[in-house]
Amino acid sequence: MKVIKGLEVAFEEEYSNLSLAFYKLHGIREGFLSGGNAQLKKEKFLDSLIKNLDAEAIEKGVYFLENSIKSATSGYVSQNIKATIGYRFITGMGYPSPVENGMLFHHVYGVPYIHGESVKGLVRYVYLLENFPDMFEEPENFRYKIKDLEEGEYKEDEDLQNEYSLIFGNKKCEGSIIFFDAYPTKLTKDNLVIDIMNPHYGEYYKSQGKNPALDWDKPNPIFFLTLEGVEFCFTVGFDPMRLDEEKGKEKLGKVVSCLRGGLEMFGLGGKRRKGYGWFEVV
Repeated sequence: MKVIKGLEVAFEEEYSNLSLAFYKLHGIREGFLSGGNAQLKKEKFLDSLIKNLDAEAIEKGVYFLENSIKSATSGYVSQNIKATIGYRFITGMGYPSPVENGMLFHHVYGVPYIHGESVKGLVRYVYLLENFPDMFEEPENFRYKIKDLEEGEYKEDEDLQNEYSLIFGNKKCEGSIIFFDAYPTKLTKDNLVIDIMNPHYGEYYKSQGKNPALDWDKPNPIFFLTLEGVEFCFTVGFDPMRLDEEKGKEKLGKVVSCLRGGLEMFGLGGKRRKGYGWFEVV
């Protein structure tokens, strides 16, 4: 039991890594403090997690992540835009966690961030919407035309095919535009907000409609962690050794335009139909 007592002393310290605390340490700590009761309320879990964070260490994590991404852009011609969360934001909800819904944190610095692949996906969607509107007007042919684009075989407009391949790549070549991870420019405890989903008719959904949806069914509140009021920095760039600088800047301008529109119109992350994930571009 000496090991457990030693851990209890260690857990009296504030958490310096939000990711490690959220997914590992805090669940163990709360288990000790409650006499081993693992069925703690999720709201209490999240509330005490936020209170026990080391604010100064979180700021340092943001600083180191920012420097890491800036270092990664060295040698590239890059452009960044800053955008603030309009309502609330969450990404990585599907990750298993002690409170059922997860969040995406940087595995080293413990800071919430947005993966570059997600940014690329948003830009790609807006680009398709603006340049291939017929795809969305004919949903039955959508997957076939996308397949042609991805294979570099879109014959209806070869100029657009070439531009698409240059920016996003296809199965034959990689794209020339780099989409870097987006990072928060500042993060405090106040930016971490507990939200709730309160699904009804649990038995109805579990039984896939076999049991009736009854008004007296017990709601199932689900508490989860979100971000609010955080400004993110988004960076895109290209390698001037691979792409002519004039052409690269032209394509970069189109990408940034799509990114701006996508952040404000469609957003990123989960629960976008509920108003989450949209941004106000600075």
